[in-house]
Amino acid sequence: MKIKWSQPVYEDENGPFCFIKAHKNHVNIGFWRGAVMKDPKKLLEGDGVKMRHIKLTQDSIINKKDISDFVKQGLFLNKKLGDPTK
Repeated sequence: MKIKWSQPVYEDENGPFCFIKAHKNHVNIGFWRGAVMKDPKKLLEGDGVKMRHIKLTQDSIINKKDISDFVKQGLFLNKKLGDPTK
């Protein structure tokens, strides 16, 4: 984990795959390649070309398996497609 773009960013040798961004009333857990991730529960929000995020509020119920699945997908996609920032 590194601090980049004023937020914690998780990356591997193929670039960043996940970030955490604090806002006043919620926290986003974001994924660089969220737009192409499998999301059967429709948890990911956003409309960018690549990125999507999960918005967490104080009332959110966090399912560790869901987050873990997105992290695994992000790692796989980076390995397959390379650095998403390039």
